[in-house]
Amino acid sequence: MARRGMIWTVGSLLALGVALSCSSDEEGSGDDDDNDDSSVTNPDAGFRDTDGDGQPDPLTADDFGEAGMAVTADELEAWRNDSCTGESVEPEPLGATLFLVLDASSSMDATANGTGNQSKWEATRDAMIDAVNTLDDNTALGLLGYPNKVVDRQPGSTDSCVNVDALISLNLLGSGDHRQTIIDGLNAIETETCTPTHDAYTVARADFAATPAAGQKYLLLMTDGQPTYTLNCYGPPDNPEQCGSGVDTPQGTFPSEEAIIAEITSAFQEDNIKTFVLGSPGSEQHMETGLDNRWWLSQAARAGGTAISTNCSDDGPNYCHFDMTQSPDFSEALRDALGTIVGQVLACDYEVPLPPEGETVDLDEVVMVIWPGGANPIQILRNDDPNCEQGWYVDASTDPARVLLCSRTCEVAQSDPQAHIELLYGCTEPIIVPE
Repeated sequence: MARRGMIWTVGSLLALGVALSCSSDEEGSGDDDDNDDSSVTNPDAGFRDTDGDGQPDPLTADDFGEAGMAVTADELEAWRNDSCTGESVEPEPLGATLFLVLDASSSMDATANGTGNQSKWEATRDAMIDAVNTLDDNTALGLLGYPNKVVDRQPGSTDSCVNVDALISLNLLGSGDHRQTIIDGLNAIETETCTPTHDAYTVARADFAATPAAGQKYLLLMTDGQPTYTLNCYGPPDNPEQCGSGVDTPQGTFPSEEAIIAEITSAFQEDNIKTFVLGSPGSEQHMETGLDNRWWLSQAARAGGTAISTNCSDDGPNYCHFDMTQSPDFSEALRDALGTIVGQVLACDYEVPLPPEGETVDLDEVVMVIWPGGANPIQILRNDDPNCEQGWYVDASTDPARVLLCSRTCEVAQSDPQAHIELLYGCTEPIIVPE
């Protein structure tokens, strides 16, 4: 009788530079009477202290909701013994690809609540540098500030109003001095008049096409709201050399935010680029036109697949983008938003390894186990919905295929910097999992 073919891998979950902890009102089961000595709390295990003993609580199966199931040592050992190779390797989570597109128009020279003597741009720059330093070496990062030049006022090409020469193309942060190159690039961006948001977005999107990378693709668009040029640096129809906003034309109000939203929709649907949208103070009321721009920023986040909640609204007050206009402290709100984004960019995303020679991985037969720091292993159950919150799913559309934790499960797992993940893959015959 042939043995069941299995390969198994063990790897670390990425520990974040920000604390993506569960809220304090979420309790673990606390029922560890049947656990062995390995369930003793490790002081470095996590960030919660639900029992008030001054020590962090280890994760339990209950923390993962319906996706979590306690696993005994005997069950896990039985799965391992069925391995067709008996080998363990250390898979690295796939680094995501993130491109920063940052509005550095002159309106970003204004101050905001909580920035003190710093301008919005200075606060943005410093927060971005801190975020860059939390990203893993296998994250590919690119950067474009816009316009970052005195615009030529010669419409017809993107480089007329965007400093494309200052673009820093996507590359792994761990490659050479790329991390420092990004930081230097942030420090070199200068604020200038006009806001060519659509042109800047298309430049960044094109860089994705020129720089193939594994893992999920993300673009972070941060702006205080009001674009002043249409694509290819065109101003209002009656004065195309000049930037303008809120101008009534026979075709409607200039410029058209809907065109930017359509671009973001296309990037998501055609290129699998998700777009985070951050609205700086000023997006609630443009300093010249008085227009509230949050409606289109909210639509853009939904179009880009990054709505911050399922019950958000383009009409507010709970917008779908990261709205920092009402915060009493812009710097703190920005850092919180970037922390959330970094947590999603450092997602739980693993390539399916190659099987032993002559074998084929059966993607219908995969087992996932999470080992919390200082606690017993937890089986995480599969969820076939790619938009899931609990469990994990397989993306077989890529080569090699990928295993991804659902959003909430990934967040809970990453709240424990000592946690690691174990993946067991069926090869020629199914593996046995508990019912």
